[in-house]
Amino acid sequence: MTDPWLNIDLKLQLKEFELNVSQKTNAKVLGIYGPSGAGKTSLLEALAGLRRGAVGGIEVFGQCWLGTDREMSPEDRGVGYVPQSHLLFPHLNVRENLRFALPRAKNEEETYKEVVKVLELDDLLDRRVGSLSGGECQRVALGRALCSGPKVLLLDEPMSSLDGDLKHRILPFLLKIKDQFGIPMILVSHQPLEVQALCGEVIALKRGRVLKCGSAFEVLSDTVVSDLSTPFENLIQGTVERHDGDVTHVQLKGCSSTSVAGPSSALNIGEACFFSVPSSDILLGIGDVSMISARNQIPGNVIEIQEGGRQVRVMMQIGEYERPIAVDLTLGAIEELGIQIGVSATLLIKTNSFRR
Repeated sequence: MTDPWLNIDLKLQLKEFELNVSQKTNAKVLGIYGPSGAGKTSLLEALAGLRRGAVGGIEVFGQCWLGTDREMSPEDRGVGYVPQSHLLFPHLNVRENLRFALPRAKNEEETYKEVVKVLELDDLLDRRVGSLSGGECQRVALGRALCSGPKVLLLDEPMSSLDGDLKHRILPFLLKIKDQFGIPMILVSHQPLEVQALCGEVIALKRGRVLKCGSAFEVLSDTVVSDLSTPFENLIQGTVERHDGDVTHVQLKGCSSTSVAGPSSALNIGEACFFSVPSSDILLGIGDVSMISARNQIPGNVIEIQEGGRQVRVMMQIGEYERPIAVDLTLGAIEELGIQIGVSATLLIKTNSFRR
């Protein structure tokens, strides 16, 4: 087994509680998930060397960033840090903001050209920061961090200030960074959609303590992290197949024979598409369900059942889709339908239940 690239055993006294995190990971993208005030940003700042008072150990690619007898400076850690507020230089244009970070990169011009290409910044290079939209600012902030040639990319709520459409425009760029740059990332977020789309492993924090760690689906669907009274946000990920009036048809990722109908999208055919569907908005049907108005009627199999009083969360597997779909039902419905592990059922989803 490959040695973990990140090894954390960290304590940091905050105003209201102590942050205490011990974690090893080899995930390409590690998510730090939890509500506001959980200690997520404090952990990220400690990893970047921007928080004084952290004790314990931080080891990255075998290099000690924090130990009993040393603390490496933020400059020497080689992180690309993108805070929530972007912190772009307003008196510089986009090109100048990007080039400001280049002296830290090994191959300056190659790095610059690749960043501009991957993040599609060519048309923005001569523009001032003040003229950019929120999504454009986020792409430039990501680009500037990448231009520094970082060992690790630290992202603090990269889409928290963006509306639905802009989030779905930025998410593919984050996926491209993940796939094309080969730089491990640590993503702080309280948004289930982006955590599921990006993270191979997730730490859930609450008041500085780790509630659970594991895959995004394992963590986010666990009742320790989110009880059954809160709907689970299912990530529906795929590519635009066709447009049909006010409906966009999306082929599910990994399922060549399965597509879903969501609300109209401005995305082009073949582009990556992301929707979320609350677990409370999905119905299950047994047997013939053809005479139902729900446009999406998708066959699946029950693979797990989580019970919590009168509320039950059923995990459904759809063909080769890479993650299960959570469905919330009452205990009475479970009993009447005879739902149990291994049963085949049809997921019934209205078009307007898909959210962007």
